[in-house]
Amino acid sequence: MALITLAGVDEAIANLNINPDTLKGRLILLLRSYFTTEESLQEITAITADDLVRELWHTTEPSEIRQKKKNLSSLKSSLNKSLKKLTEQDKNPEGLVISRDNVFAVSDEHKNDLLKKMGVTSVNEPMELIATIRDLLGEILHQEAHKKDASSLLEELDKTRDIIAGLAGRGDKNGDHGEGEQLGPEAIESGGLDVELEVDDEEDLADDTEI
Repeated sequence: MALITLAGVDEAIANLNINPDTLKGRLILLLRSYFTTEESLQEITAITADDLVRELWHTTEPSEIRQKKKNLSSLKSSLNKSLKKLTEQDKNPEGLVISRDNVFAVSDEHKNDLLKKMGVTSVNEPMELIATIRDLLGEILHQEAHKKDASSLLEELDKTRDIIAGLAGRGDKNGDHGEGEQLGPEAIESGGLDVELEVDDEEDLADDTEI
């Protein structure tokens, strides 16, 4: 299940109850306009600040774009402050914020809550997280109704292994997964699954100035 959905984004925006003619209202609606399908929430990983400034302030002057980036940062901080309050009120069900890359992301606080529900007590224990997810997947995939999902899951696990290998400096340009054997159906049956929850960096909310 995706952590971020269009329905979740739309619910959070609606509950912000912002005047769409204000800069904050225009910004949140501008960001929403980039995402037209559920897949786009995964495919679009960054929106440049320059592009947002051009569209919000209708300017192409480099000097003005540089100046307005500070205003953009303040707008994002203010929106994120409001989005976090909505999360506490159960009006932002997916715990969404605007990331430093100007896309919708799950806040660190909400991620921590999700991990606790999964039985992981600390985000600083990746092996604990992997073990918990492996156990959960093992239980699910042993159910007859979900065995057909094994092949698709293997593809996702290969992508995850690539990410981990890259972070560890063990990947290569040919797409090898580093040391160790490829995952196969036998690995699923034996519970030998390696998986990582992909975590996006959250916007540094240093400036909470209201605009």
